[in-house]
Amino acid sequence: MNQEFEIIVFQNHDLYNSKISSKEMAVETFIRICKECVDPDYVKKDEADLLFFKMMVCYSDRSGGDKPCKVFLIGMITPDMISSIENSIDNFYIKKCEECDKEIDMEWCLCYDCRNK
Repeated sequence: MNQEFEIIVFQNHDLYNSKISSKEMAVETFIRICKECVDPDYVKKDEADLLFFKMMVCYSDRSGGDKPCKVFLIGMITPDMISSIENSIDNFYIKKCEECDKEIDMEWCLCYDCRNK
């Protein structure tokens, strides 16, 4: 049985976008849309909410910006999907140095050592 998922984006409580995805591509598509709509360069980790339900996942911006978005993944959510989504969202907020690949703070492009070469 081919299970489909729907990904819905609301901006300021208005429908902004909607996509249908296969089960195989649902998490990848959801994560890509989350990163586009709740951009980690502008929305800090503690200003975003990630909620899981049996039939839905919601990632939302509560930063107070002028165009807050909520992204929903609707369908039968499995534990593996939850784990993958949590890991991917956490990775939004891990930035790597552009030269040496060390983990760095979000506001920098280079680590301390590479900046001071």
